[in-house]
Amino acid sequence: MFLSYRAILYAGVGILFILVFSRLLTPVGAALVFNAALLVIALIDYMLTPSLKNLRFTRIMEDKLSLGTDNRVAVEISNLSGFRVKIQVKDDYPDSFEVDKKMLELSLKGQSGSEVHYSVKPPRRGAYTFGHLHVRVNSILGLLGRQFKVDLTRMIKVYPNIKEISRYKIIARKGRLIEAGLKPVRAYGMGTEFESLREYLPDDEFRKISWKATARKGKIVASQYQNERSQNIFIAIDSGRMMTSRVNGISKLDYAMNAALLLGYVAMEKGDNVGMMVFSDDIKTFVPCKRGKKQLHLLIESLYNQEPTLVEPDYGRAIRYLSTKNRKRSLVVIFTDLIDTDVSRAIVTYSRSLYPTHLPLVVAINDPALYAEADKPAADVTEVYHRAVAEDLIAQREQVKAALHKGGVMTLDVPPSKLTPSLVEKYLSVKARARL
Repeated sequence: MFLSYRAILYAGVGILFILVFSRLLTPVGAALVFNAALLVIALIDYMLTPSLKNLRFTRIMEDKLSLGTDNRVAVEISNLSGFRVKIQVKDDYPDSFEVDKKMLELSLKGQSGSEVHYSVKPPRRGAYTFGHLHVRVNSILGLLGRQFKVDLTRMIKVYPNIKEISRYKIIARKGRLIEAGLKPVRAYGMGTEFESLREYLPDDEFRKISWKATARKGKIVASQYQNERSQNIFIAIDSGRMMTSRVNGISKLDYAMNAALLLGYVAMEKGDNVGMMVFSDDIKTFVPCKRGKKQLHLLIESLYNQEPTLVEPDYGRAIRYLSTKNRKRSLVVIFTDLIDTDVSRAIVTYSRSLYPTHLPLVVAINDPALYAEADKPAADVTEVYHRAVAEDLIAQREQVKAALHKGGVMTLDVPPSKLTPSLVEKYLSVKARARL
């Protein structure tokens, strides 16, 4: 139980009451009369205030939260009493989470229910605990109220941004992929799997004419092909020291995982098999290429507790392991970072060894701050030095990409904000050109 500001105000009024009626009663008598009346009213007010047995609380949230994005948490409240109540609720969320509302308030009529909600933004993946609800119920007259805790302790897991997959599903179903930042990819008509026969169109290539069908039907008929299905897409994610750096509060490893999961979902929707490996100086996890809903869940589970470590990645070990376990020709997507020619020598050597058995794609996540530093006008000697260093790092990055291209390795070097749509576009382009 707690006293409200209104009760304190009434106590102040009592002092005035004592002063006014002290001529009719003794001061002590006036005080006793007022306090007795106030006590009776307060007790009645307290008795009419709904207790915990008249209220029901339910926390509604997903079992799997997404990293680096807003996740909705709702508290559903039912008032089983016959009186209107004002309720304040404070949830016991993990301390490291960012929230948009720390206190939730609502007014409920008798025999009714409603919900209040807030958003949490987890800073890291892993397992977390939501604890009690701390509830304060104001009395009907507002003199005092009830205060209690509701045990809704619950363990949840924070995963890479799986909400992006749900968003992609919705907009893909509506045919509005441009809302996901995806540009239309031109279909080049170079698919390898026969789909159907149709009437020849003026824009069709001459080599598409099916001469047997044309002779049989007495009119020009063209063969129509579709992109080959059941191809392998293998994703290898470097979790070594270069992926520990953070951009906008999120590690490069987390950006890579977010993009990898959406790529995996899109590839499986296209009928391809998807596998995944996380490595640093050792192989941390390996998921063979398959497709289907169960495979997507397996990929998600394999990533949720992976953390970057301050060790040098062993690209040789990773590529050899991949080549042994995944012999079918695959689009091998390697998430890493390109620093300078010396540090990146290993990734150049071993990724080039994949070609031409596989089609390698090295995905690097650049830091927009580096490019901003290189473009910033220099006002003093220190800033001149900073700009020169930034320009040198960017130049070496370009040299590494050129070396990769020379060895048949595709590259994608983009900031985090463009990583996911650019990667999906690259995959769709590879499929449209039948490069696998």
